[in-house]
Amino acid sequence: MKKQNVFLLLNLIFLGACSFDAPTKQNSPQDQDEKRKFNFGSLVGEEGIQFGSAAKKNTNPNNLHINIFLWRATLDTLTFAPIVVSDNVGGIITTEWYSPSNKTERFKINARITTKDLRADGLSIKLFKQVLQNGVWRDDNKNTEQQDDLELIILKHARELYIQNKK
Repeated sequence: MKKQNVFLLLNLIFLGACSFDAPTKQNSPQDQDEKRKFNFGSLVGEEGIQFGSAAKKNTNPNNLHINIFLWRATLDTLTFAPIVVSDNVGGIITTEWYSPSNKTERFKINARITTKDLRADGLSIKLFKQVLQNGVWRDDNKNTEQQDDLELIILKHARELYIQNKK
């Protein structure tokens, strides 16, 4: 009986130490002054402690695995369509479906930059075209000329950017 009382008492103490109150939500600082005050006294700063490759920031455009002029020219050229994916590390740009002026056709563009050098074979453009027929969008694969024209426009613009950068 005495063991049961001790066991019951220890269980009550243990359960009493547990709290049902959820921790209060802390508001994060909103402006720069509040952020500075919030981080004041931190030994490691905003970034925390990082080891290995995480500590090395890749902000230098020379560290990219793609040609910066092809990248910039592709972004500049594709501004007429809403861009869904813009991955400068992988060199991929994808647009959303868009309809220029004819509401019975729409286009989607995938661009891929594969080299660090400014070369024509470092850019790959895939143009998808769909035509509205009887209320259903159907693929139209007769767009190789438009695809080649778009690629040529991007390459010319990349060359212009390269020349401007050398001046």
